Amino acid sequence: MLLLRAAFSPSPGLMCTCCAAPVVIGLCEQRLGWIIAFAVRRTLFVIPTAGEAPIVQAMVALGIGAGPAGTLLMTLPPIGLPSPAMVAPVLRVRVLFYVTAAVLGFGVAGGLLAVWLHL
Repeated sequence: MLLLRAAFSPSPGLMCTCCAAPVVIGLCEQRLGWIIAFAVRRTLFVIPTAGEAPIVQAMVALGIGAGPAGTLLMTLPPIGLPSPAMVAPVLRVRVLFYVTAAVLGFGVAGGLLAVWLHL
């Protein structure tokens, strides 16, 4: 949902209709599909410790919505794809599945909570 700025605006460009922020990547939509996609995709990435805040901050500056941003904040720190691979010899597959599912679930819940709170 993008809106073209009016001609009287000092800097014309694409603007988000929900928060009036300049949109570069166009993900300002608060849809469940985006929230779930960010939660699932984030599980595959490895982010260094303390790297999640600058990543989310940059994406918010580029126009990402509160829902996907909340999802990223909940899913970036706890787990990445190599983590279960490293502990697989020690833990059962069922435990790894539950941990991954819990991270995804909390990520979706965090994104929905951010949308509900209008952050």
